[in-house]
Amino acid sequence: MYFEAGLIEKAKSDIKSNFSGKQISPADVRQLFDTSRKYVIPLLNYFDMTGVTRRVGDSRIVR
Repeated sequence: MYFEAGLIEKAKSDIKSNFSGKQISPADVRQLFDTSRKYVIPLLNYFDMTGVTRRVGDSRIVR
């Protein structure tokens, strides 16, 4: 799956501003962006790899 670079930066900014230092679930991100898990899970996996989030079980912690 591919995402436009500008979209990723906007998503990163939105996640950090809304959830910084908090534990979030894919459902939280899905509601924030009003989209489906189909797009949220790959996006969160990318953020895990790049250090924006850290996966803990089924949740993520926003750094």
